[in-house]
Amino acid sequence: MRDISTAAALLAALGSADRLALLTAVGTGRAGTVTDAAAETGLPVRRVLKEAARLADCGLLHLDGQRVSADLAVLAGAADALDAVQPTAALLADDPVLARHFRHGRLRAVPEDLALRHRLADLAATLLPPDTTLTETEVNAALHELYDDHAALRRLLADFGRVTRDGSARYRVVPPADRPPLPG
Repeated sequence: MRDISTAAALLAALGSADRLALLTAVGTGRAGTVTDAAAETGLPVRRVLKEAARLADCGLLHLDGQRVSADLAVLAGAADALDAVQPTAALLADDPVLARHFRHGRLRAVPEDLALRHRLADLAATLLPPDTTLTETEVNAALHELYDDHAALRRLLADFGRVTRDGSARYRVVPPADRPPLPG
Protein backbone atom coordinates (compact mmCIF):
# COMPACT_ATOMS: atom_id res chain seq x y z
CA MET A 1 0.00 0.00 0.00
CA ARG A 2 3.01 2.29 0.28
CA ASP A 3 2.96 2.76 -3.49
CA ILE A 4 -0.62 3.99 -3.31
CA SER A 5 0.30 6.41 -0.53
CA THR A 6 3.19 7.69 -2.63
CA ALA A 7 0.88 8.18 -5.62
CA ALA A 8 -1.60 10.04 -3.41
CA ALA A 9 1.18 12.29 -2.10
CA LEU A 10 2.27 13.08 -5.67
CA LEU A 11 -1.25 14.00 -6.68
CA ALA A 12 -1.66 16.17 -3.59
CA ALA A 13 1.62 17.94 -4.34
CA LEU A 14 0.43 18.67 -7.87
CA GLY A 15 -2.79 20.16 -6.53
CA SER A 16 -1.21 23.61 -6.30
CA ALA A 17 -1.08 25.87 -9.36
CA ASP A 18 2.26 27.28 -8.14
CA ARG A 19 3.85 23.85 -7.77
CA LEU A 20 2.44 22.72 -11.08
CA ALA A 21 3.83 25.82 -12.81
CA LEU A 22 7.20 25.23 -11.16
CA LEU A 23 7.32 21.58 -12.19
CA THR A 24 6.34 22.53 -15.74
CA ALA A 25 9.06 25.18 -15.95
CA VAL A 26 11.74 22.84 -14.66
CA GLY A 27 10.44 19.69 -16.39
CA THR A 28 10.38 21.36 -19.81
CA GLY A 29 13.89 22.71 -19.36
CA ARG A 30 12.87 26.37 -19.28
CA ALA A 31 14.27 26.71 -15.77
CA GLY A 32 17.44 25.09 -14.42
CA THR A 33 18.01 27.29 -11.40
CA VAL A 34 15.84 28.69 -8.64
CA THR A 35 16.29 32.18 -10.13
CA ASP A 36 15.25 30.92 -13.59
CA ALA A 37 12.22 29.23 -12.05
CA ALA A 38 11.20 32.43 -10.27
CA ALA A 39 11.46 34.39 -13.51
CA GLU A 40 9.61 31.73 -15.50
CA THR A 41 6.75 31.29 -13.02
CA GLY A 42 6.50 34.86 -11.79
CA LEU A 43 6.84 33.65 -8.21
CA PRO A 44 9.18 35.20 -5.67
CA VAL A 45 12.39 33.20 -5.07
CA ARG A 46 11.32 32.46 -1.50
CA ARG A 47 8.04 30.95 -2.76
CA VAL A 48 9.89 28.93 -5.44
CA LEU A 49 12.13 27.46 -2.73
CA LYS A 50 9.12 26.56 -0.58
CA GLU A 51 7.24 24.91 -3.45
CA ALA A 52 10.39 23.22 -4.75
CA ALA A 53 10.95 21.69 -1.31
CA ARG A 54 7.44 20.21 -1.36
CA LEU A 55 8.02 18.75 -4.83
CA ALA A 56 11.44 17.47 -3.74
CA ASP A 57 9.79 15.64 -0.81
CA CYS A 58 7.82 13.66 -3.40
CA GLY A 59 10.85 13.02 -5.59
CA LEU A 60 9.59 15.19 -8.45
CA LEU A 61 12.30 17.85 -8.11
CA HIS A 62 15.92 17.75 -7.04
CA LEU A 63 17.55 20.77 -5.46
CA ASP A 64 21.32 21.15 -5.50
CA GLY A 65 22.13 24.62 -4.23
CA GLN A 66 20.61 26.95 -6.83
CA ARG A 67 20.29 24.15 -9.42
CA VAL A 68 16.92 22.48 -9.79
CA SER A 69 15.99 19.48 -11.94
CA ALA A 70 12.87 17.38 -12.44
CA ASP A 71 12.35 13.63 -12.38
CA LEU A 72 9.10 13.09 -14.25
CA ALA A 73 9.59 9.31 -14.23
CA VAL A 74 8.25 9.44 -10.68
CA LEU A 75 4.84 10.21 -12.18
CA ALA A 76 5.01 7.12 -14.41
CA GLY A 77 5.88 5.05 -11.35
CA ALA A 78 2.85 6.43 -9.53
CA ALA A 79 0.63 5.57 -12.49
CA ASP A 80 2.04 2.03 -12.50
CA ALA A 81 1.29 1.69 -8.78
CA LEU A 82 -2.29 2.79 -9.31
CA ASP A 83 -2.67 0.48 -12.31
CA ALA A 84 -1.47 -2.47 -10.24
CA VAL A 85 -4.40 -2.17 -7.81
CA GLN A 86 -7.07 -1.91 -10.50
CA PRO A 87 -9.52 -4.83 -10.25
CA THR A 88 -8.57 -5.89 -13.78
CA ALA A 89 -4.80 -6.01 -13.15
CA ALA A 90 -4.71 -9.52 -11.73
CA LEU A 91 -7.34 -10.73 -14.18
CA LEU A 92 -5.33 -9.50 -17.18
CA ALA A 93 -1.92 -10.64 -15.92
CA ASP A 94 -2.27 -13.98 -17.68
CA ASP A 95 -3.79 -12.60 -20.88
CA PRO A 96 -1.42 -10.07 -22.49
CA VAL A 97 -3.36 -10.13 -25.77
CA LEU A 98 -6.58 -9.01 -24.08
CA ALA A 99 -4.60 -6.65 -21.83
CA ARG A 100 -3.59 -4.63 -24.91
CA HIS A 101 -7.21 -3.50 -25.15
CA PHE A 102 -7.01 -1.90 -21.69
CA ARG A 103 -5.37 1.26 -20.42
CA HIS A 104 -5.12 2.05 -16.72
CA GLY A 105 -7.52 -0.75 -15.88
CA ARG A 106 -10.23 0.33 -18.30
CA LEU A 107 -11.27 -1.14 -21.60
CA ARG A 108 -10.47 1.16 -24.53
CA ALA A 109 -12.69 -0.62 -27.07
CA VAL A 110 -14.47 -3.94 -27.37
CA PRO A 111 -12.22 -6.15 -29.50
CA GLU A 112 -13.47 -7.26 -32.92
CA ASP A 113 -11.96 -10.74 -32.60
CA LEU A 114 -14.61 -13.23 -31.47
CA ALA A 115 -12.29 -15.23 -29.19
CA LEU A 116 -11.13 -12.01 -27.49
CA ARG A 117 -14.73 -10.92 -27.02
CA HIS A 118 -15.48 -14.22 -25.30
CA ARG A 119 -12.46 -13.72 -23.00
CA LEU A 120 -13.64 -10.16 -22.33
CA ALA A 121 -17.07 -11.51 -21.42
CA ASP A 122 -15.44 -13.96 -18.99
CA LEU A 123 -13.46 -11.13 -17.41
CA ALA A 124 -16.50 -8.83 -17.16
CA ALA A 125 -18.53 -11.61 -15.55
CA THR A 126 -15.98 -11.80 -12.71
CA LEU A 127 -16.91 -8.23 -11.75
CA LEU A 128 -20.43 -9.38 -10.88
CA PRO A 129 -21.14 -11.30 -7.68
CA PRO A 130 -22.05 -14.96 -8.21
CA ASP A 131 -25.25 -16.48 -6.85
CA THR A 132 -26.91 -13.07 -6.65
CA THR A 133 -29.80 -11.57 -8.58
CA LEU A 134 -28.85 -8.11 -9.78
CA THR A 135 -30.88 -5.27 -11.19
CA GLU A 136 -29.86 -3.70 -14.48
CA THR A 137 -28.71 -0.64 -12.53
CA GLU A 138 -26.42 -2.79 -10.37
CA VAL A 139 -24.99 -4.56 -13.42
CA ASN A 140 -24.44 -1.21 -15.16
CA ALA A 141 -22.62 0.21 -12.13
CA ALA A 142 -20.25 -2.77 -11.94
CA LEU A 143 -19.55 -2.80 -15.69
CA HIS A 144 -19.08 0.96 -15.83
CA GLU A 145 -15.95 0.46 -13.73
CA LEU A 146 -14.53 -1.45 -16.70
CA TYR A 147 -15.86 0.50 -19.69
CA ASP A 148 -17.89 3.64 -20.33
CA ASP A 149 -20.32 1.81 -22.63
CA HIS A 150 -21.61 -0.50 -19.92
CA ALA A 151 -24.64 -1.36 -22.06
CA ALA A 152 -22.36 -2.88 -24.72
CA LEU A 153 -20.69 -5.04 -22.05
CA ARG A 154 -24.05 -6.04 -20.59
CA ARG A 155 -25.22 -7.15 -24.06
CA LEU A 156 -21.94 -9.01 -24.57
CA LEU A 157 -22.44 -10.86 -21.29
CA ALA A 158 -25.97 -11.86 -22.26
CA ASP A 159 -25.14 -12.72 -25.88
CA PHE A 160 -22.23 -14.94 -24.84
CA GLY A 161 -24.17 -16.68 -22.07
CA ARG A 162 -22.23 -15.25 -19.12
CA VAL A 163 -25.41 -13.86 -17.53
CA THR A 164 -29.09 -14.67 -17.78
CA ARG A 165 -31.78 -12.03 -17.82
CA ASP A 166 -35.38 -12.48 -16.84
CA GLY A 167 -38.29 -10.43 -18.15
CA SER A 168 -38.03 -7.87 -15.35
CA ALA A 169 -34.42 -6.90 -16.17
CA ARG A 170 -32.89 -8.96 -13.38
CA TYR A 171 -29.55 -10.60 -14.07
CA ARG A 172 -27.72 -13.63 -12.70
CA VAL A 173 -24.16 -14.71 -13.48
CA VAL A 174 -24.00 -18.10 -15.18
CA PRO A 175 -21.49 -20.35 -13.33
CA PRO A 176 -18.41 -21.08 -15.46
CA ALA A 177 -19.24 -24.80 -15.68
CA ASP A 178 -22.63 -23.97 -17.26
CA ARG A 179 -21.34 -21.48 -19.83
CA PRO A 180 -21.09 -22.19 -23.55
CA PRO A 181 -17.58 -23.23 -24.63
CA LEU A 182 -15.19 -20.70 -26.13
CA PRO A 183 -14.93 -20.77 -29.90
CA GLY A 184 -12.11 -22.96 -31.18
